[in-house]
Amino acid sequence: MIQCASCRQEIAAEATKYPYCQGYQTWYKNPQYSNCIFLLPFLVFIFWSTGIFTEKDYQTYRDDFSVSEENIVLMPKSQSRLITYRVENNTEYKWKHISYEVIGKHKGKLIAANTDIDYGWVVQPNSESLLTAEVPFMPGASSWEFRIKDLESARY
Repeated sequence: MIQCASCRQEIAAEATKYPYCQGYQTWYKNPQYSNCIFLLPFLVFIFWSTGIFTEKDYQTYRDDFSVSEENIVLMPKSQSRLITYRVENNTEYKWKHISYEVIGKHKGKLIAANTDIDYGWVVQPNSESLLTAEVPFMPGASSWEFRIKDLESARY
């Protein structure tokens, strides 16, 4: 004789369900928990398809990106510059939401830095993309350096 798991009455040791309180003696034989068997694969699929476990860290793939300056356009009325950069992605992953900074230099010395984020920017795997950054007027700046601060990986 053993005690019922629900009501603590004495029942036979081989009983799987006590007729008095209708309590199952083992949780996995309870039909209310059988839905967990079907729910678990569904939850795994949902987490996998959202990309939570597949997102990559940009710092790991930093060396697989190259940046080159393509074009500089001087805006006459606002005294700002539009600088177009070509970003080459040599990874197997799609990247989006670039966070970058453009650094103005004169004779190798830092003059000013401009930081921005472009949420519309996307670069596909093993391809290149253009990004245009608006740089405010920096007196004395003779060159601009483009640095990627962070990227987000995308599943789709």
